[in-house]
Amino acid sequence: MPVLEAVAAVANIVATFQSAAGLYNGWKARKEVAERANRPVPEDFKTQTSLVRGRQQVQEEYDRAYARLGARFAQGDDEGRMQLQGELIMLQQTVIAFLQSGLASPQGRLNISQLLAHSEGRRAGTVTALTNQYQRMTTAAPIRSLKSAETPRANYFAFASNLHLEQMAARCSSSMFRGKATLRGWRWQVNERGFANIVPSPSDHVEGLVFTVRYEDQLTLHRYEGISKGYYECRTLPVKLTECVEGLSKTSFIARQLSAGHAPPGATRAVDVDALVYVSSTYVTDGRIRAEYAERMKLGIADGVALGMSPEYTRRYLEPHVTPSKPGGRLGGLFGRRRRRGRLASS
Repeated sequence: MPVLEAVAAVANIVATFQSAAGLYNGWKARKEVAERANRPVPEDFKTQTSLVRGRQQVQEEYDRAYARLGARFAQGDDEGRMQLQGELIMLQQTVIAFLQSGLASPQGRLNISQLLAHSEGRRAGTVTALTNQYQRMTTAAPIRSLKSAETPRANYFAFASNLHLEQMAARCSSSMFRGKATLRGWRWQVNERGFANIVPSPSDHVEGLVFTVRYEDQLTLHRYEGISKGYYECRTLPVKLTECVEGLSKTSFIARQLSAGHAPPGATRAVDVDALVYVSSTYVTDGRIRAEYAERMKLGIADGVALGMSPEYTRRYLEPHVTPSKPGGRLGGLFGRRRRRGRLASS
């Protein structure tokens, strides 16, 4: 498993704490209904506070050090990256696993004391890793100004409404388009919430677009994808990327080029890269797409196909969800004309 840069590891740890808080709220609501309780017991409150405090304290510790050291701290050193990735793995294997088990249990059983201990342990471990990295860096090299530092970028794999370049540019103004990509071993679906998701499926694949995003963009994506509510988790997965001949281009620029009828950028070599992917392991039941979301998906499909996604893929996996079923049904001439509208709702 590739070692993440500090900025990516911290973003994933913060997102995991947010997911844990959302899962815990879901478990607590179910428990209160089952037991007809009107208010949480003190231990419940401590656990909920711990999950929220974990996210906040990790974020504050990272921001404090980043303000002094800039991009060098975001990239991290070897020891810091290993420690942060270890904390991320432990957080997912303990806190998230505990909560998912509690939600899956018919009786909603959950060992609150152990969950609280794991949450506090991962919070303290992550803060310690960040503090130690900061101390190593401040003694090893002079501090650089934040203004002169360039924020590292992470790859982000979009497979749903963020395929629509105008939406992606509006949400993440500094994002850069990198190329078309394929994620193998997963299947595209619309889940019971009415939004797109992907689920493990060895014989299937998912096509999408890869953008590079800064840390601030990642936080914006977390908000739109509902990380804090437990709607999605942010994972790092390997994709096969076909890069653009022109290299990186601002997402907003490519959107304007396509809207004006210009030819899309050409493709070049294929490379294996790791990318951030928003996946729900909680909402995995096939469902019906929301009408408003279907309209935004149509715009995303049009941009995706223009930028290299295969029409065969969209016909098989995407179009059946976004257009009424009828003989030979297609997206009503969508690929022949570009439509530019759509509310920037979540997901």
